[in-house]
Amino acid sequence: MESLIGVIRFESPQQLENNLTSPIKESKEAERNRYIQIYVLFGLAGLGCFSNIVVGVLLYQKCRRKRRFTNLDYSLCT
Repeated sequence: MESLIGVIRFESPQQLENNLTSPIKESKEAERNRYIQIYVLFGLAGLGCFSNIVVGVLLYQKCRRKRRFTNLDYSLCT
């Protein structure tokens, strides 16, 4: 454990503060890619929420019509 303590050193308290407060600089391409990733993830989350609501409404309607859930749908057989 003492060897790990010797590895972690800072030159001065000023250097530590600079590391914590300096903004992260990234290229324009990296920034654009980050925004694309954010939009895609929010789009997928929105699609997932919408799909879950649709399935919930359909299950609620089926529950109100028939009080029984089965694996076979006999209405397709006739």
